[in-house]
Amino acid sequence: MKAFLLLLTFLTGSVISLTTTVYAAECEFSGPIEELATIQSKPTTREQVLRELTLRKTILNELTSCLVKETQDKEKSLKATTLASPETKAYARWLENQFVETVSFYEFKKTQINDLGIEGSKDLAKEMLDRRRTNDRILFERTNLFITWNQNQELFTLGYKRLNDITATLEVFDLPPNHELGKLLIDAKTALEKANKLNLEAWESLKSSNQEGTLPLIKSSLETLAESYKVFFTISEESKKELPL
Repeated sequence: MKAFLLLLTFLTGSVISLTTTVYAAECEFSGPIEELATIQSKPTTREQVLRELTLRKTILNELTSCLVKETQDKEKSLKATTLASPETKAYARWLENQFVETVSFYEFKKTQINDLGIEGSKDLAKEMLDRRRTNDRILFERTNLFITWNQNQELFTLGYKRLNDITATLEVFDLPPNHELGKLLIDAKTALEKANKLNLEAWESLKSSNQEGTLPLIKSSLETLAESYKVFFTISEESKKELPL
């Protein structure tokens, strides 16, 4: 996305430093970029103006196609995500609808390119740049966060299964109230519940209009979840010493 933002900024007429290699990974239009930059640095003639307009249309057409492809690729990554609950499925559909609207926006703008003059091409570049910096950036970031959060849910499911399995095993041995393994089990349960609380807060943050707190909550939930897994491991090791398994 950063490369597209740079190129759109360039097409608005802003003076920035461009390196053609920036765009090689996403789209092949380094030649037109170099030629356009060269033309803009020379005294203006009628032929140069016409050539500049042709180059601008060429780049805008290719760039718009690339923006569509990038958007569709991100939507594909969303659709490839396994969703377990009706709530997450509904959220994914909401995101998918935004991707459809985004693709439609760029496809419509592409139909206007051939009728533009130089100033019109600059205006269109600015319009797409503004959208990319706001709507698209938020949509892409929200989708990335959702995919990450959703993938983490299996870890929490496994964590609770591990807690239930260990609890059932220790209950068989009817340990005294103050037994060290019982204390460790309480520590594991406390850490797991704290992790899940942070995990649910991350989900609520993800659904809100402000995404700034979502990633820190995801990270904190995983860090706390890791603490519970460490205690599970300790319980497993201590059980080998304490219990007649």
